[in-house]
Amino acid sequence: PIDWEQELDTEHGVLYSECVYENVTVKSRAYIHGKYDMLSVTKEFSADTDYEFVYKLKGADQKRIERFEYTHSPVENGICISYSIDGLVKYTGELYIFSDKKMSVSVSDDTVTLGAGFVSGESASVFVLYGDDFETADYKEMLKKRQKEVLKNSEAEFESHCEYWSEYMNSCKVRLPDDELNDVYKTSQYHLKTLSTKWSVPMGMNNAQWHGRYFAFDEVFIVTAFLSSNHIESAKKILDFRRKTLPAAEQNVSSLHTDIRQADYSCLVIENGEPDETPGYWNEHIFQNASIAVGMWEYWL
Repeated sequence: PIDWEQELDTEHGVLYSECVYENVTVKSRAYIHGKYDMLSVTKEFSADTDYEFVYKLKGADQKRIERFEYTHSPVENGICISYSIDGLVKYTGELYIFSDKKMSVSVSDDTVTLGAGFVSGESASVFVLYGDDFETADYKEMLKKRQKEVLKNSEAEFESHCEYWSEYMNSCKVRLPDDELNDVYKTSQYHLKTLSTKWSVPMGMNNAQWHGRYFAFDEVFIVTAFLSSNHIESAKKILDFRRKTLPAAEQNVSSLHTDIRQADYSCLVIENGEPDETPGYWNEHIFQNASIAVGMWEYWL
């Protein structure tokens, strides 16, 4: 690239970029739908060019995902990856990788490639739809129906995403007097939302950030951020997670010679509340219990 720039639209949850090459400029728009699991990437080309969209069935380290088995079959304008993977249980699911334009499709070396030639001013979108049996038993029918809706009117899906995201962001009434600080604040709110799971909010989803595990002593800051920005339900979700996983915390404390109910939350846990820490001095941390209590108290207030 000769030049490159990127913009995050926090009001609508959309990422824009422009990449300038010697013979073509490629403009991009990317978002993950606020209401369901779909990645959308749109490209617009300033000149005639051949282009490939590449989706890798690999980890962040570019290595094959362990215990991940899959087959593939064609769908309209794309491909369906049917997979199984071992976790706490064996999960099965599907990825629909498709475009709103006719493209060549290939799968090789755990990589899905969609390619086509484009003329000046033309654009194309590629979508990745996710679904598995952890979410819903009839995920296959759900994905088929969703793909038809996206192909019927992809811009309507984009508009519904923007509407959802705008409503979420504008429920926050905080406005800082300094424009740059205000941008930082909105970006922080954006990251909190994008990192929120159905359980709590991990530090990150990737392997460099503890594989998406949950830190109880960090959650008090996240709870405070949600409460102070009027995202009350988002804060409640974190506290519900700790309330529901209290039995796991009670397992960490001996009940011998006492009738008092006690609990000690592990500093690092997975979705069911069980500890998932490597050995180290952090196993002796106890202040995460105070963080949970403070978060509960602030939410109650």
